[in-house]
Amino acid sequence: MCDRFFATQADFFHWTTPKGGSTAFPSLKSAIDVEDFCIDLVNQQSVLLLPGNYYDYGHKNFRIGLGRKNLPECLDQLNLYLQSL
Repeated sequence: MCDRFFATQADFFHWTTPKGGSTAFPSLKSAIDVEDFCIDLVNQQSVLLLPGNYYDYGHKNFRIGLGRKNLPECLDQLNLYLQSL
């Protein structure tokens, strides 16, 4: 599911499929600050992604939970947000 989504959004994100576990840390390709991106996303679409720097994972990455029941709906909302940029 995430592989397909991020493949269609390759202009915005760099995606590497996790080898295991329930989280991933995609990165932004643009110069947008990851914290600003995450804050605006939650305010506009009620989708919570956590900036990677909160996990010492970098200032371009964000954490996404892969095991969430509502992941398809969250990806739909993320897609709507990206269309508004």
